[in-house]
Amino acid sequence: MQNNYGHGWELLYNGTGTLASGKGPIKELLIRAFSFGLLGMLEDELPPDVWQKFSQLMGEVTGEPAVGNEGSIEATVNTLPEDRAAEIASEVFDMFVAVSRINWR
Repeated sequence: MQNNYGHGWELLYNGTGTLASGKGPIKELLIRAFSFGLLGMLEDELPPDVWQKFSQLMGEVTGEPAVGNEGSIEATVNTLPEDRAAEIASEVFDMFVAVSRINWR
């Protein structure tokens, strides 16, 4: 890699891998991808345009307060329509592709 986005790429790679596994409903996959990988993303780990999109998505998947044993991500994603959950998964993939292109120019 030729830039400072290596760790961001790794987090997106892991999140995309979780989403692509297909082992569970899309909402469960999205919860796992954000809770166990993407949640730790820092602003300087992504290009500015990708960070802007990422932070918008993080806001969208953490909008509801934690309830009982559910964290904020789980509580929020469970309120999303299935089609929006699938769109968010696709957007995570698009961010992975964008960072991959930068890393391997």
